[in-house]
Amino acid sequence: MINNMKNKDNLYDWLFHYNHIQNLWTAFKREDSIDYFNGKLVDKISSKKHSTLVDIILKTNGDKALIKKMIHE
Repeated sequence: MINNMKNKDNLYDWLFHYNHIQNLWTAFKREDSIDYFNGKLVDKISSKKHSTLVDIILKTNGDKALIKKMIHE
């Protein structure tokens, strides 16, 4: 799955949800889960591949501001 997960602690408190209809993985912080499941969450990342989400979280150390900057570049 994922090799060299030196910063795997950065995945702590992140949840991953798979939508089988859209064939899409979404990642969001645990504290945002209620908003996510109520359709109100804005700060989430989505991808067809789970590994892409994990890579983004690890590269940014799980920092939401860095993730937002990385995605919108």
